[in-house]
Amino acid sequence: MKICFITSKTITTHATMKRAFGMAPPLIDLGHEVTIYLQDSADNKEAISSYTKVKADYFHAGSALFERKQKQDFVMQNKFDVVYICGLGFGNAINPQGISNCLFLMDHVELESSIIGSPLLRRLALYFLEWQSIWAYEGSIVASRYLEFLFRRRFHRLGLRRQILWFPYAYDSHSFVPTHGSIGKLRNRYSGKKLIVYMGGLYRSYGCFEMLEAARLLQQQVSNFVFLIIGRGPEQQRAEQFVKEHTLQECVKFQGYIPESELPTFLYGADVLLSPLNDTVTDWARCPSKILMYMATKKPIVTCRIGEAWEYLQDDGFYYEPNSVDSMVATIKRAMSVADIWVPMYNPNSHTWETRVDTWLDWIYRVRPNLT
Repeated sequence: MKICFITSKTITTHATMKRAFGMAPPLIDLGHEVTIYLQDSADNKEAISSYTKVKADYFHAGSALFERKQKQDFVMQNKFDVVYICGLGFGNAINPQGISNCLFLMDHVELESSIIGSPLLRRLALYFLEWQSIWAYEGSIVASRYLEFLFRRRFHRLGLRRQILWFPYAYDSHSFVPTHGSIGKLRNRYSGKKLIVYMGGLYRSYGCFEMLEAARLLQQQVSNFVFLIIGRGPEQQRAEQFVKEHTLQECVKFQGYIPESELPTFLYGADVLLSPLNDTVTDWARCPSKILMYMATKKPIVTCRIGEAWEYLQDDGFYYEPNSVDSMVATIKRAMSVADIWVPMYNPNSHTWETRVDTWLDWIYRVRPNLT
């Protein structure tokens, strides 16, 4: 098959691109031809440079209409069997009409219309786009069970027969390996401390300040820990100010953006991994891809019994009550106390990109039996 992934923005800022980069190598190993259509940027070119067997082509950044036209023209000028659109958005809203014999798939990784912090007009526009995508594309990929059930209800209400696949994120088992000696260096840097690691954006809605408040309360009870916060975001300045105001500089360390190659050191070197969630439609609908990377390390994961976190971890999660910092603190302490001896029952190999691609291809051949 000739498969094209349509992406947005840059790999360092837009998680939906991980689909394309994760799926491309196993698809190529199985004999398929893969093209990734990327924004022309230094970050994207650097990321794709190691994927020597992937065909890369580029569009120029601009308005949603400008980007969509470039993507539309690119797809029309090439004969692909499958066009996989990595993420719903106005710049990605390609019109499949008039492009024959091509299976168009829209990848829904969250429900942006539910994000309370977004302007009302944007939420309404995205709500319209979600419904429009049901009509426009033959297949829907959804990253969470919540989205699967939501879209099935919408299909039913419209009387449409559409193909849908629950398709979580995954991790790269080949590259997600710490370099020799790196964990020892990390542990020596924080000798005698339990390492609690968070990886993700610094957003209020992602639990940024819940984590910091938990660190403040935890410091009052124990002293043998360090929070390592990996990532960046709009709340970074306020978060750093919170740390200074509450004298948490010794137990909270902001690591900023960490290259993909260095992430395994921090995650495998951790004692406890943290993924805050809220009891909101937004968090039920999204797929926290960090949890799947966390699972590869087989370390205790502190999160909430919400959405995909429960779907993946089941009884192996260390769950706190949503919106309760006291509950988060108690759960972190429990995870710290068993970190050296705890062993999960899940199998991380169930969440590799190779496994996901096998599932995806089985589904594709059911949707379009004539594809090879």
